[in-house]
Amino acid sequence: MLRGPRLVLRPLTVAGIGALQAGRCGELESLTGTRIIADIQPPPLLDAALGPVRGRSLTESAAAGWWTWLAVERATGTAVASPGLGGPPDADGCVTFGQATFAGHTGRGYAVESGCLLLDWAFREPRVRRALMTLPPHAGVALGVAARLGFTAIGRAEDDEVGELVLLERTCRTA
Repeated sequence: MLRGPRLVLRPLTVAGIGALQAGRCGELESLTGTRIIADIQPPPLLDAALGPVRGRSLTESAAAGWWTWLAVERATGTAVASPGLGGPPDADGCVTFGQATFAGHTGRGYAVESGCLLLDWAFREPRVRRALMTLPPHAGVALGVAARLGFTAIGRAEDDEVGELVLLERTCRTA
């Protein structure tokens, strides 16, 4: 578990990732002991990523924490967001990062707090040198959150379903 001022992050199990992917709120509540107050519908990019993440986590169970997490509001025990990584760092020290804030919980800073908690955790691993993420160029709020998390645009990418994406990078900061 990772603890922030307002949030607690809990890594999801394979079953929890499946429940999140399918939007099975009752099952996710049972598995995590967390309140779900709205239907959870992952956004398109997260939904497309959860299937492969769930498949890889089945075969790479030793990599606990390097997948999908649930951000829970400490005061209420309510799930508010889901940040995640695309697996352990690759040979070049790179991880992929993504996140979603659940309906009814946007605009409260949860994306920044949960993203900071998870990225700080990842960068404590000496092998991690950088994190990458992609966002649609028209996702102004999400691009602003990415900037607050320390990401900068380094190029463009294409997705068959979404179209053009901005490729963003955050490098390990050393003191």
